[in-house]
Amino acid sequence: MIATLLLTCLSTFAVGFVPSYAEIGIWGAVILTVLRLIQGIGVGGELGGAECKSAPSPSPLPALRERRRQLAGSLSGGEQQMRHWRAR
Repeated sequence: MIATLLLTCLSTFAVGFVPSYAEIGIWGAVILTVLRLIQGIGVGGELGGAECKSAPSPSPLPALRERRRQLAGSLSGGEQQMRHWRAR
């Protein structure tokens, strides 16, 4: 989980230092595309960890614990499916 966060954070940080098209031509767009690809890999690796971490979150009231756990797990999985649907 730390590796995926570092991958995403460092590539996002590096995007700020990419030279413009006027400075290095097409290579600016190529570098930006590669960094965005690295961001996507980092975020994709983080989704599974986030789902696992959010699903078993404890509740202060024992009677609501199971309902909240199920809701948190279903929302994180549903969000991922909606992103795939929107990308089409």
